[in-house]
Amino acid sequence: MTTAAVPPRPVRHPRVPWVVVAPAVVGGLALTVGLVVGIEDDFFITVMLWLSPLFAFLAALIATRVPGNSIAWLLLAVGLTVPVAALVSLAIPAEPPTDPSILLGLALLAVEGSWMGFIFPILLVLFLFPTGTFLTPRWRWAGRLVAVMLVTFAFLSLFVTEWQSTIHGWAVANPSGFIPVGVFDSSAFAVVWSAGLVVLAVGGLVAIVLRYRRSSAVGRAQIRWFVVPAVVFAAFYASAAIPGDTWVGTTFFSVGFGITFLSLPVAMTIAITRYRLFEIDRIVSRTILYVLVLGLMVGVYVAALLALGLVFPADGDLQVAVATLAAVAVSVPFGRRLRRWVDKRFFRSRFDAAAVVSGFAAFLRETIDTESVTGQARAVVDEVFAPESVSVWLAEEPA
Repeated sequence: MTTAAVPPRPVRHPRVPWVVVAPAVVGGLALTVGLVVGIEDDFFITVMLWLSPLFAFLAALIATRVPGNSIAWLLLAVGLTVPVAALVSLAIPAEPPTDPSILLGLALLAVEGSWMGFIFPILLVLFLFPTGTFLTPRWRWAGRLVAVMLVTFAFLSLFVTEWQSTIHGWAVANPSGFIPVGVFDSSAFAVVWSAGLVVLAVGGLVAIVLRYRRSSAVGRAQIRWFVVPAVVFAAFYASAAIPGDTWVGTTFFSVGFGITFLSLPVAMTIAITRYRLFEIDRIVSRTILYVLVLGLMVGVYVAALLALGLVFPADGDLQVAVATLAAVAVSVPFGRRLRRWVDKRFFRSRFDAAAVVSGFAAFLRETIDTESVTGQARAVVDEVFAPESVSVWLAEEPA
């Protein structure tokens, strides 16, 4: 009896996970941009450039842990926007060319329209989070509207009668252009374009609310992970509307914008991969608590400083010292009450569990009957942890 030889199995070389390749590629691209192209003292571009590998890492992490989720591609697009636009800017000459071609128009479109790599992915996330798909097939209109707006902007940019470079400050006639140069500044375009953005923003908020109402406890926790940093980012971004350039042009604004903007993909990654998902309730409650305590301390400090200024107008050091002590003395006892109030309203599960455990401790101080104690212990564990089964083991008394 002969036995057929079994062919050896092919050796499978270990593949480098995408979570390493993607940020390495984007990080190398960002480093190339920083060394070759330069940043030109634009701190905002610098922050977004060095954040690009983090966006790529988070995108790769989502794609690896939750394959098929389209949000990973949106985050990757955001991470590539600044490095790619900076590299493409090398193809734009410092002086207006004598024979411009369609390649120059594409380069200008990639550089001048790079802002679309930020706004449209964020708007689409509102419709796709957290599953990476639209709520229902009827909601696909949002993706079609984004595609129409992108194609329209690209068409107008490529076939406008005059190409402009804001980087080098020149304009050149487009040999294939037939659209009036003032189309982007016209009121009709501004109204239509703004209406499209408003429709996407409002529609995304409606989609988030509907998805939240139809979701389970896990889905609602995922949405809360996204909504909390989104509100913080929106509030910080809205501060750019403060009159004057003193705030927007500061280093603090650029760093704050980068941090709050990065918090969005971080929160989305945590929610989609379901890593420490229900910690969001603790984060929200602690954030509210710290804000209230800080506001209380600042309020007491300012009030004490003003009051002491009327009594001791000449001694500034004494005013500061006494006001600081007053702020600490008031905030410490009130901080405990604020914590209990915040937990009761924003971290209800912890508040309820603490109340149950506190009641059980009081019960133990008054009861010594074994059966009553074990029965109450089962009830407490069932109410706080909701396990599938509860059993109590009692050691036998020594003979």
